[in-house]
Amino acid sequence: QVIYEQRRLVLSESNLKSFVLGILEEELRRTVEAATGDYEEDWDLSGLHDIIDRMIGLPATHSAATWKDMDGAEIADQVVALARAQYDAREAELGTEGMRQMERLLMLRVIDTRWIRHLTALDELRNGIGLRAIGQRNPLVEYKREAYQAFEQLMQDIQSDVAHYVLNIQVARQEPARRQRVSYSGSSSASGSPE
Repeated sequence: QVIYEQRRLVLSESNLKSFVLGILEEELRRTVEAATGDYEEDWDLSGLHDIIDRMIGLPATHSAATWKDMDGAEIADQVVALARAQYDAREAELGTEGMRQMERLLMLRVIDTRWIRHLTALDELRNGIGLRAIGQRNPLVEYKREAYQAFEQLMQDIQSDVAHYVLNIQVARQEPARRQRVSYSGSSSASGSPE
């Protein structure tokens, strides 16, 4: 129900910009938070820089050292600001209508692909769940628990894929087909040149 509601939203909304930007910001903040835990000595700013660069394409002058004297919230704020700037540049490149169409197609593709994988995983879980009874566990309870965890992972994966692809997807522009003029060689008709 949740998945089909998301698909309906994507198909019915004329402008998904705020939705997509919200997903991108949330994923970036979650990524920064994961890399900047409670203890600063455990931070992996170089690894974080690589991940963020792959997601949004950081400026060539930007390095992990830029974040050395910042806390996690400040890093997240800077990353989100850079992502918004990249998003605006991408929108200027594709045009407003092109960006809206790309967002819609991306969302549908990610939702459909992840949903199919999820259904396949549930089938595999259903086929193997009977083995839990051997381990003195209730197969129905185990199935419900694992299916719920799989669904939560599905929702996270959808957001993650959208956030990773929205600024990196390559859009191929297709030129409209041109009408070709057909010419004939050979003898001309009595009235003159062929039409």
